[in-house]
Amino acid sequence: PRLLEGRLFDRYVNLRTALKPSDRAMARCRVSIASPKARQAVIVLGFDERLLVKLNGQEVFSGKSRIAVADEYRVPVALRAGENQLVLELQNRKLAWGFFLRIADTDGNPLEDLDIQAKPFIVEKTE
Repeated sequence: PRLLEGRLFDRYVNLRTALKPSDRAMARCRVSIASPKARQAVIVLGFDERLLVKLNGQEVFSGKSRIAVADEYRVPVALRAGENQLVLELQNRKLAWGFFLRIADTDGNPLEDLDIQAKPFIVEKTE
């Protein structure tokens, strides 16, 4: 299935149906974000079940949630001019598994001039 639509992840990305195995698993998604200028931004997300987010190699968010709710978390970040690497590591024990994600300005509005490219997900079984 196509996980990236347009310039933003603008709908729920259902990892349970897209990736196998999905119980007791971890998925890693690498996203390239090209920004025409350095700027402050916000990663707006919701997720199920555990999530670690790194931007340009630095951890910017870590959390646990039982239900993915769009726009539940706001993570302020600094994008640099040019390419930025975003890594999402999601863990799942069982049942629902997925996330919402968008990159916004500090007021929550979409940054339309970003070029966002998702790399294929990597799924690993966890114990």
